[in-house]
Amino acid sequence: MPFGQVPVLEIDGKKMHQSTAICRYLAKQYGLLGKDDWENLEIDAAVDTIHDLRTKIASYAYESHAEAKEAKYEPLVKETIPYYLERLDAQVKRNGGYLVGGKLTWADLVFVALLDYLN
Repeated sequence: MPFGQVPVLEIDGKKMHQSTAICRYLAKQYGLLGKDDWENLEIDAAVDTIHDLRTKIASYAYESHAEAKEAKYEPLVKETIPYYLERLDAQVKRNGGYLVGGKLTWADLVFVALLDYLN
């Protein structure tokens, strides 16, 4: 297992780690990339934005000190999450219900995975 962490993708005895790299590889294999380099850049930007939001949510969720966790809660739910979701929602509306290019891409699947953090 490279770097001793999951996930790991193994194909024909070759192993690769890092979830974003694996997602991008699988997206290429299954037609979930953009139609050109610009759309792929937009997809990468959307995925990075989703990761930014997930990191902020995780900072709260995994905070072990009660006082610090309490202090993080209100800004997270009243400012940070709405800020990101409003912008992501606007992006989806501009793209016909998808994050990029008016079609399902791996960025949409990454966003669905984020929903666990929002529950």
